[in-house]
Amino acid sequence: MLAPKNDLYRSWSDVEPLIKRALEEINAKREYVTRDIVLADFIEKHYLPWGESEKFGSYCQRYKRVWGTNWKPHLGKVKLTKVQRHQITAIRTKHAKDGKGGRTLSHIKWFLSGAYLFATAQGIV
Repeated sequence: MLAPKNDLYRSWSDVEPLIKRALEEINAKREYVTRDIVLADFIEKHYLPWGESEKFGSYCQRYKRVWGTNWKPHLGKVKLTKVQRHQITAIRTKHAKDGKGGRTLSHIKWFLSGAYLFATAQGIV
């Protein structure tokens, strides 16, 4: 509730400044992420910082390494909503052929899966 219904706030024009101020406060604290964001920007500016703020510290260091060595060189410049399954499959297949173990391959998969779950929860994807 922005204001009680009384003699001071009787019409839309009386309440409009309160609405404007409330929206300015909300918008000042929030950076809007659009569907056009590049995957590297989304991961580095939103997903990894969120993980750190949620106290996933030990995972964040590993995830930064997984991102930087396994995904970023291949998909870093692709838009978040333009990544396709065949690209992901090709990259994971390449890593498997390069001799990475099953556990490492799982971490690589889980990282990207977590990033997209986060993007979905934020309403971006």
